[in-house]
Amino acid sequence: MRIAVDTQRALNNLGKRTGLPTLKRVTAMLGQTIQFGTPLTEALRVLSAEMRQEALTRFEERAARLPVLMTIPMIVFIFPCIFIVIAGPSAIQIMQAFSHK
Repeated sequence: MRIAVDTQRALNNLGKRTGLPTLKRVTAMLGQTIQFGTPLTEALRVLSAEMRQEALTRFEERAARLPVLMTIPMIVFIFPCIFIVIAGPSAIQIMQAFSHK
């Protein structure tokens, strides 16, 4: 910030150099608070609440996709075991009944 002529430009350059969307938002917010003279604490609280809500939304979206992703492993691994446990004893009895005749 000491090297750059403008504080706003220095903050924008920081956001661009890192390439992190979160840091870009923080630097943009800092530049706006400097430019418009708004309270920094209030702006940080609002930004953190927005980021928290976005993270929660992303987690909910991932959780909503989980049943779809679990369908194939369930069909391949769990259902055959259930069928063996349920149908196994009856299959053994049927095989024994046909083998004695």
